[in-house]
Amino acid sequence: MFTLDDYLERDKGGFLDFIDYQRLHADVSAEEAYVIEGVCLLHAVQRAKLAIDTLVYVKRRHLGLWADERELDLDEPLEDFLQNERELTAMVACEPVTDLGLAEEVIRYHYTARPHDNAHIVYFRDEH
Repeated sequence: MFTLDDYLERDKGGFLDFIDYQRLHADVSAEEAYVIEGVCLLHAVQRAKLAIDTLVYVKRRHLGLWADERELDLDEPLEDFLQNERELTAMVACEPVTDLGLAEEVIRYHYTARPHDNAHIVYFRDEH
């Protein structure tokens, strides 16, 4: 099993732009069968020039509902949603916020790739 975090150069303020795709490709290609896990997976495997046969999407469930649905299954324009999130975050932080970091990257990924809609299998993980 491969974890994208193991190929990540940490503390750079992002995710997809800081993965060692050459090493990921080499390690995965050496295996006959493999599992890769991590956020922004579809974009990461595309950048690593890898193929996947089956996409499993894990949804966090809380009180019977998808815990991240509000952020990851948008029914409004992406930039409007992100601006509202920046404003909310700025109120809590008491300072201007121009970038939501990894959260913004994950929201953008879900908006474009729609992994929760394109998965072959959706697994619900209950939070306790």
